[in-house]
Amino acid sequence: MRNSLSLAVFFLIFSFLFLCPGLWAVPFPDVPGTHWAQEAVNQLAAKGLLEGYPSSDFRGDRAASRYELAMLVARVVAKVESLPAPDLSSLATKADLDAIQALLAEYRKELDALGVRVDNVESKIESLTTRVEELERVRPYGAFEVRGISAGFQGPAVSNNQANPAVNLPAYDLVTGRPTPNGSVVSTKGLLGVSARLGKDLTAGTELAAFSMVGSNPVGYYWGVTPPYFSNPFNDYLAGSNLKAFLERFWIQHDPSKTVGVAGAYYPRFTESFAFYGPPNPTAYGPETLPLFGGSLSGKVKLWTLPTSNFELMSGKLPEASPYGTLVPLSAYLDGEIFGGTIRLNYLRVLNEPGNLPTGLVTIPVGTAPVSGLSTGAVGINWVIPGTATAQPIGPQSENVYGLSASFKLPFEITGTGEIAQSQYWPTGVGANVAGSLGRVQLERVFKGNFETRASLEYLTVSPTYDPFVLEISNIDTVTGVWPAPLSTHYSRGYFRGFYQVHDSIKYPDNRQGFRTRVDFTSKKGNTLGLFYDGLTQQSSSTPGNLAGLGFTEVYFPQLTGGEDSKGQIRYYGGNFGWSPLERLTVSGAYQIYRLERPSAMAANNIVLDSQVLQLLATHRASPKVSFFGGYTAVDVRGAWATLGENVNLRQNIPLVGIAYDLTSKSAVSLTARQYNQTDSTATNWNFTGQQVTAEYRLTF
Repeated sequence: MRNSLSLAVFFLIFSFLFLCPGLWAVPFPDVPGTHWAQEAVNQLAAKGLLEGYPSSDFRGDRAASRYELAMLVARVVAKVESLPAPDLSSLATKADLDAIQALLAEYRKELDALGVRVDNVESKIESLTTRVEELERVRPYGAFEVRGISAGFQGPAVSNNQANPAVNLPAYDLVTGRPTPNGSVVSTKGLLGVSARLGKDLTAGTELAAFSMVGSNPVGYYWGVTPPYFSNPFNDYLAGSNLKAFLERFWIQHDPSKTVGVAGAYYPRFTESFAFYGPPNPTAYGPETLPLFGGSLSGKVKLWTLPTSNFELMSGKLPEASPYGTLVPLSAYLDGEIFGGTIRLNYLRVLNEPGNLPTGLVTIPVGTAPVSGLSTGAVGINWVIPGTATAQPIGPQSENVYGLSASFKLPFEITGTGEIAQSQYWPTGVGANVAGSLGRVQLERVFKGNFETRASLEYLTVSPTYDPFVLEISNIDTVTGVWPAPLSTHYSRGYFRGFYQVHDSIKYPDNRQGFRTRVDFTSKKGNTLGLFYDGLTQQSSSTPGNLAGLGFTEVYFPQLTGGEDSKGQIRYYGGNFGWSPLERLTVSGAYQIYRLERPSAMAANNIVLDSQVLQLLATHRASPKVSFFGGYTAVDVRGAWATLGENVNLRQNIPLVGIAYDLTSKSAVSLTARQYNQTDSTATNWNFTGQQVTAEYRLTF
């Protein structure tokens, strides 16, 4: 054993025993960032269990002789013995106390040589350990969220009781693609969970979810709190205004391997989005998808000679509104390190459950106009069943998806990733089927310097028959008199076409091939700048023959006429930034341009449409608890759709202001007000103005 010991070690060992009041210490400025004790110092100081010298320094770089150490230890032990029975249960964890016991045992001989007895101290630590173990054995946790919205819009197109939805449409937020109906609502969601240690390596828990919505259901389901599984609009829409509570999930975890089993509502943990992404969430504030309901098992496993691998097995029911229930009977994921990289395997089986229902009860989506007010050139998913002349209803559907992805370190510090996948689809469960494929390769390099630069280039190809399995969205719109929103921007996940696909149709859009690139800059002060460009082309053109093919999926470019066979092109480019010009002021923004092109001398085939979106947000932190923010969004959509002259000229402006107040580190309130202004130069009946005010409270514990 060495003859000297750092004072940093001394304070790490014995500061837990110094239990007099007022131990909420300031940081230790003289501890070097590279010092081995830095992490321990910060952790103990944050708990108020560690303090330095009177100057607030932690002199960890000066060696202490064993004599100095022994004298200091003797003083600390004497002080602890004179104190009443301490209670560290709210400050120290069992792991902390175990560390103290081990360190006391390590230096017991030196203390005995000085005539210092630590029996009393050890007894107190053992008592504390027992109490902390009991406190940690059963632990409650939860979250509470309430959001109130009031919206009022006026204009020729605005109506909440539409006798003729082809003429009267509600107002829309063109950035999110969601309708903004009139009305007020208060929606509330609470989650209460309890976890318990079942043994040395096992922890289990259960969670109860409650939901209430009072007021306008359509306002709440588009702009309120995302409901729990059993109260979402797919499952419990008409009863949404009633207070209901459900047992949301039960889980058990093997702590060393982080293997988790869940029964109830859950999200995929490892499964990749080209195989399964999930049902789109109608609520604007996220998350992007809704959970499944069933069971999953995921964690780490040791396979043969391979290193530890992640795995996931899941099965569950999907929320959707088609006549048949939809089940994922099995989804499997496995990864492993091999040849210096990582290989990931994915498998998905999804099917409609027919029961005693006849075939053909799912209506094929036939498309919507791309912008409010347009009725020509409808686009959408469309195909025919063999033996019929026109598009026919389908179902019960079934599909298998097989996928492989990999990541490897390449020369010149480049990281290469890629995915390949294959789907096999049966539109009526038996008989004719169609295969589709997907492929993506990406190269990424990070450059270090005065600022970090991350650059990536990828090539994507997705066939028009990849994952044509479609599910209907809950019919919020018809029930409440709100007409489904049309497509207005790029990369819609399909929610407002009334259908969704199983895979991530934004990252992997159907019937597309081409390149994407992105460059991100990050300064040492945290300022950021990102630039991106997507250049995608139809893999197969929208000829009548192609569109009539089994499972052919095309969501933007309508059918060609006159024998033309040209392919549509998509250009999506822009940038985003984050900047802190002052200590308490941050500014962020984004500018995006989305261009659809299929130029033609034939009016019915001609498409040249631009969508531009500008978003700015400034936040000023007036105090540690209070923040003020303001922003501005502008959307401009113009061009020619199925005509040789301009027939689209739509502008929307959305200024906003708000305030946020942090009540505690785990609770906050906010108030946001938005003003909507829309003008349409080609169809003035689509003009509207209005306001939307949102108040929110969040709590976690």
